[in-house]
Amino acid sequence: MLPRPDRRKWTRWIDRISAGLVRSSVDREVFKQWSDIVEGNPNLDMNNRFMSLIWSCYFDCQVLVVRRQVKLKKQSISLVRLLHEVADYSSHLTRQAFMTSYTKPELRDTWCEGQRLFDTFSGRGGTHVSAARVRADADRLVRLTCGLMYLSDKWLAHSDSRRRWPRLGFRQLNRALDALYRTWQRYHVLVRRGPRNADPKRLAGSNWQHVFDIPWRTNDGGV
Repeated sequence: MLPRPDRRKWTRWIDRISAGLVRSSVDREVFKQWSDIVEGNPNLDMNNRFMSLIWSCYFDCQVLVVRRQVKLKKQSISLVRLLHEVADYSSHLTRQAFMTSYTKPELRDTWCEGQRLFDTFSGRGGTHVSAARVRADADRLVRLTCGLMYLSDKWLAHSDSRRRWPRLGFRQLNRALDALYRTWQRYHVLVRRGPRNADPKRLAGSNWQHVFDIPWRTNDGGV
């Protein structure tokens, strides 16, 4: 282990993690808007094979997002692996250094916001990041996503001969994504010393919905 954390490497990692999770959050928003359109139209056949394809493709895609961010293998760049490295070097991550990225103490609201945020990493008034707290964050992600990891390993990434379909659905997926997004946003501030401003609703927009305003098939059957 290096005597000090490799901050440049962490920056590269968090930027790649951010790119993947921003895409995931935008896809989630688009899917939610699409679901609202579909569920608001009683004339649509919800058991249609094409509808089923969209649901399953979205679900599988987001499960693989979870898998990428929870994998702990040496060659993986994942959120959980980053958290393990942060825990290993926690004593080097001090409150004093973190607060230099915030404004002057006389701007009390912003200063206090930074202090409260660092408390979530160190405990109230702690001088440096707590390794135990960081590992607890990593363990929480692993625990929340264990069923999805089984699904991705046994069904999506591989075809295991002894696999059994786990009882999972969108509720479990959304809980896992919520936890991933929250943890990523907190640690982005710690590593980058600044928030990642990514509003899924703004990034998704609504222009993509125009595709539903025109017929998909021409008079000759689309040929």
